[in-house]
Amino acid sequence: MNFVQMIAEVTKAQAEITAQCLEVTKGQGSEDYSDAFYVIGTLWQGISAEMLWDTYKDDPVKTVEDDITHKSMKAMIEKARNEVDEAWATLVPFGITKEHLATAGAAE
Repeated sequence: MNFVQMIAEVTKAQAEITAQCLEVTKGQGSEDYSDAFYVIGTLWQGISAEMLWDTYKDDPVKTVEDDITHKSMKAMIEKARNEVDEAWATLVPFGITKEHLATAGAAE
């Protein structure tokens, strides 16, 4: 898992949404940009979930409680990954995709 890349992508997406929002809304409220900021939060939560999974996924399962915890964490990471995929899809109408961010980063 490349956490540096994940963090860079979300940071770039957040900066781009912020710039667009300020330009388009002139500081006024917006349902569309409210949704965009919400999904930026979802992307940060996805990174958090991936970090937890990466930290604990290989812990030994010695008891029933350990097994339950492991299965619960596995379900949590799958849910988080699905939510992250949906979040990235929500940013597409704003012109923000991982591919776009990678290209923008290379041009800088």
